[in-house]
Amino acid sequence: MTHPEADPTVGLCSVCAHARVVENRQGTRFYLCEQSRTDSSFQKYPPLPVVDCLGFDHLNATMED
Repeated sequence: MTHPEADPTVGLCSVCAHARVVENRQGTRFYLCEQSRTDSSFQKYPPLPVVDCLGFDHLNATMED
């Protein structure tokens, strides 16, 4: 299995295990950083694209290639 590539308009959040997509009534998508719940050094809704993040964990990090 291959790891999906990050969406360049979103950055690392598009393939991060700690990101959750939140969509409003108008259809705008936001990326919520779940790590912000327990660590204040992470922004709840980071400005996109995220190109560097100390808490990044790839969604498929545990899957075999």
